[in-house]
Amino acid sequence: MNFEIANSLVKRQPIELSDANSALLAALQGKNTSVIGLLCLAVFGADQDQLEKMAPHLTGFTFIRTDTVVYKEDCYTNLIFRGAQLLLIYQTGAKNEVQEALDCFRRESELVKDEVAKKSTIFMVYSKLLSSTGKSGSLPNFWELICTLDIMMENQGAIFSPEITFDKNLADLDGLPIISFLFLNQIHQVRKIDQLIPIFYFLNYSKPDLRNKLFLSYTEGTFEVDSLVSIPWLREHEENTIDPINHSKIFSELEQLAESWGNFELAVCCRRYGTLW
Repeated sequence: MNFEIANSLVKRQPIELSDANSALLAALQGKNTSVIGLLCLAVFGADQDQLEKMAPHLTGFTFIRTDTVVYKEDCYTNLIFRGAQLLLIYQTGAKNEVQEALDCFRRESELVKDEVAKKSTIFMVYSKLLSSTGKSGSLPNFWELICTLDIMMENQGAIFSPEITFDKNLADLDGLPIISFLFLNQIHQVRKIDQLIPIFYFLNYSKPDLRNKLFLSYTEGTFEVDSLVSIPWLREHEENTIDPINHSKIFSELEQLAESWGNFELAVCCRRYGTLW
């Protein structure tokens, strides 16, 4: 019965949000894999504005526990569901909730035996996630996701089947690597000055080729490198949470790291914001 209920609820297009919740729960109970997939693809296909409107209402996705496998009948469909759930939780949840959903997605991806299906789903979810904006700001350890995507694109022949291999036009945007824009999108969501510390150390320990690639949106694009440090400074200034002594030390540390890479423009920015209170 639940199988048919799920089918009937998705017949009308576009699907109402209230019907989507009922359809998802019926599909999970009735083992209706096609309806689960259809609802998840609607989430993946939504733009940022649509995601922000959808997320508070799609509690059928966001309220489901992350500590147990939700759809054991089909591990691939289960992973697609976890990807959609992660995207929606990023829109509405606190950082710890996003981290739990991300950990769940990573953990349950290991259940998928088809490597092409698994890697393709990871690529789709991480790309969509990194290009989104979230209620809690930047993603936890977002640089790890960026590294995963970079490795996938660099080794696409060994990971993806020939029919879904990415050509240069898909790997680049306006002539610049997509990961440089994803990096920039996440950097612009950093809300605290001290959150810059692990980002700068990630850049410090990255290979020069990757570091240079991530900075291309600044060095060859239309964005100012100043924004990398000015945005969290402005947010803290607006919230009156500036700590002159502590934040001066942080900017001094960031300045030294930037200088060690030869990025003197960024180093000057760090020095400047380390004295503005």
